[in-house]
Amino acid sequence: MAVISSKVLDDSAAEKNHKAWKFFEDMYVYAVFVCSAGIASVLLFTLVILCQTLINKKQSRVKHYLVKCSQNR
Repeated sequence: MAVISSKVLDDSAAEKNHKAWKFFEDMYVYAVFVCSAGIASVLLFTLVILCQTLINKKQSRVKHYLVKCSQNR
């Protein structure tokens, strides 16, 4: 009986250990997902700011030329 009970204890310990690792594996997947979403958000934000900067530079050049042309009249 002692052998059977120690085997049962080993099985239950192994099952608890497996559940613990399963929990951490799930947490790892969630952490990777959250970090990936954060990196994608930062890249999207940078892209939007870059596009706005380029568009504003083009518009400021056009306004500059329009003001310059109207002053010459």
